[in-house]
Amino acid sequence: MTLWGKASDPMLPAYAFIGVGGRFCQPPHERREGVARLGTKMPFERAVAEVAFFWGVELEETSVRRHTQAAWRRLRRRADRRTRTAGA
Repeated sequence: MTLWGKASDPMLPAYAFIGVGGRFCQPPHERREGVARLGTKMPFERAVAEVAFFWGVELEETSVRRHTQAAWRRLRRRADRRTRTAGA
């Protein structure tokens, strides 16, 4: 088995394939998390280059920015909820 797996491998989950050359790829929620993490650690344009290199997916800088900011908002809401619950 190659590093990326094969579409015919019964051990890999069905969601693991996008259909592009039968290559393995993470499910969408893991890709979004990966993009958001990269966006917090480096400039957005560099994150775009990293995603393109490792995942073979071309994104725009605005997409990385949008995913990173959405993740930040989700974390902020979660922290606010925890603060309200702890104070009650």
